[in-house]
Amino acid sequence: MPDALLPHSGDAALEAAPEPRRPPRFFMSHWRGNASDIAALQRALQFRGLHAWRDVDHLELGELFEAAIRRAIREEVSAFIAFVTPTFLTRPVIWNVEVPEALERHRRDPGFLIIPLFCGVTPPELTAMCARHGLGDLSAFNGHSVAPGATKKVRNAELRRVAQRTLRAGLRPRIAADAAYVPRLLLRAQPHSVGEQGVDLDLDWTAPFEAGCPSATEWRDELMPALHDTRAVLDELSRRHAHVHVQARLSAPLALGEVLSATAKYTLTFDGANGAWSTVAPRRRAPVLVRHDLAAPGTDRSVALVEVAIARDLSQTVAGHAAGLSDRPGHSVRLTPSSGASQQAVVDATWAMSAAWEVGECLRTLHDQHGVRHIHLYVAAPAEWCVLLGHTLNAVGRITVHQWHPTTGSYVRACTLGAVGATRRPVATRNSE
Repeated sequence: MPDALLPHSGDAALEAAPEPRRPPRFFMSHWRGNASDIAALQRALQFRGLHAWRDVDHLELGELFEAAIRRAIREEVSAFIAFVTPTFLTRPVIWNVEVPEALERHRRDPGFLIIPLFCGVTPPELTAMCARHGLGDLSAFNGHSVAPGATKKVRNAELRRVAQRTLRAGLRPRIAADAAYVPRLLLRAQPHSVGEQGVDLDLDWTAPFEAGCPSATEWRDELMPALHDTRAVLDELSRRHAHVHVQARLSAPLALGEVLSATAKYTLTFDGANGAWSTVAPRRRAPVLVRHDLAAPGTDRSVALVEVAIARDLSQTVAGHAAGLSDRPGHSVRLTPSSGASQQAVVDATWAMSAAWEVGECLRTLHDQHGVRHIHLYVAAPAEWCVLLGHTLNAVGRITVHQWHPTTGSYVRACTLGAVGATRRPVATRNSE
């Protein structure tokens, strides 16, 4: 290399690489005795990819408690959520450290989000307490109320609104600063390294998958709403391109792909174990999958059973489980790679995209030409490919995804996708954060 091209110690070429992306953090101001009450909110935020700043987790050894809190609110978080209970009004550290720092941060940065969440305290009571401490009025910020005796449904609806606003506040500055910014999302159900670049949102679904598979209630009330809220914020911020990492059982990536769908004009890119993939990859001219029409286990012609055996043969385990289905499918179809099911079946991005669309077309044919309104879907494939498959699933009716449960050694019903059962996008709130 000529000397003129050699980097020198002061050259821009040796400038430090940019910091890896890190999921937005929020600060939860609350009395420790109310920890059980805020667990649902922290769970909702975690499912949407946001991280809590918590003193026990983020203090360095020997670090001063108050100094760490001040630094976190000044520099490290994008939102301050005050869980305002009667005991909250009496805690010195809240009024001497946390609230003053939050108000000062908002004064310097009007985009910094402050949300009071009232539980057993009225806004006038909070106003009076702020005045007593010579502070600005926290109740002047757009807050939410959760009555101590509220039903779980009402409580979850308010917590979801808080989570939506916090997600928006965390993503907006990143996207607004760069018109070409592509958010990086991680959806995981187990510990996972995201690599050097990091991610913008870490949708941590580890807890509901610890037992093997979330319950139908968790899917309906928590996980699917989290995906739809994520999409709603991306839509609002005009970002229909995302880079996706997945480390989860097949039901989760299928659901993610179905929410960030082709019909919604989303472009998804991946770096998986099988290489770099994209939803805009070209498709092969010749089919890559073979369709096998099998003897159906039942007689209901509006119901179909579909096996997608990419990575391994599912025939024996699916046949045993299908015999117990209550709605007795009148159609049964198996789709396999022309070269046979194996861990190496997905050879490149074009093969992956072709296979996903071929499965989608099969399901649409069942729906449009054979009157099928409900499909029981069983899949064995790489997690990234399941996102591609979900991305192509439109106009196919209701899909019940069945997932292998490692504890019971059998299939269980996981999420429901399609026209029935999916949580629709939330209506935009009046909040402008």
